[in-house]
Amino acid sequence: MEDWRWLLAAILYSVAALLLAGQLSRVGREAVLWPARLAWWLTLTGWLLQSSQVAQIVMTHGGQVAVNLVASLELAALVMGLLVLIGWHPKHQHNRLVAMVLLGLIVAFLFTAYLIPGGEGVFRQLVDPWLKVHFVLSILAYGLFTIAVVLALLDHAQQRALRQKQAGRLTEALPSLEQLEEDLFTMVRLAFVALTLSIGTGAIFLHNHSGAYLVFNHKIVFSWVTWLVFAALLLGHRLRGWRGRQAVRLTLWGYAFLVLAYLGVKFVYEFILHRNS
Repeated sequence: MEDWRWLLAAILYSVAALLLAGQLSRVGREAVLWPARLAWWLTLTGWLLQSSQVAQIVMTHGGQVAVNLVASLELAALVMGLLVLIGWHPKHQHNRLVAMVLLGLIVAFLFTAYLIPGGEGVFRQLVDPWLKVHFVLSILAYGLFTIAVVLALLDHAQQRALRQKQAGRLTEALPSLEQLEEDLFTMVRLAFVALTLSIGTGAIFLHNHSGAYLVFNHKIVFSWVTWLVFAALLLGHRLRGWRGRQAVRLTLWGYAFLVLAYLGVKFVYEFILHRNS
């Protein structure tokens, strides 16, 4: 990533996260909204810079999209930034906490993408409409599941604080355990729908080009395992009332398989198999 815009975007995201951290440290004191509002505008500016960079890369390569690990990290960061802007309201304190964590992840993704050698990768033309929809849904599912994981970790922190009867700045900034779990399952449902549609559109694209709806490779296997884990979580929550530690554990396991499907396979192919071939 030789373009300067990714670095400026990362700086803006970092400043926004620091502003939110400073505001959250004022829990219990007089509420001041301007840091959260400024953080939102900094996040928007950073996202627009990052979007313009991605758009220029696509146009430079004739509408083709890079399909390597670097591009996956950049696009995941871009989608997470958009979800932060849509779902975060400066007046909602617990949304600020989730936004702060996600902004930190976005910065980590951008710097990881920068540090990976050979970031040019292979570009692919997304001509088939089913492939385009599959591509967008896959990235959206990854972004939504990332938010679900953040909520699951905050849920775990709140549960632990309540069990140990240790209140702190973090727990004071969090909403009630019931609200956290409701937000967690809402996000899991949205992400599960996006993942299901992604798998379905991918199967249609595969059938149109090879005549088969399903082939067995690492990405597809891990995607289906992810789907099964989250399907079990949602079914267990509906039928047996699964929540708490069980919900957190399954969310983390499902996300781990998703990372293997979305980023892990690309890493193994580009930096282990490709270099040894």
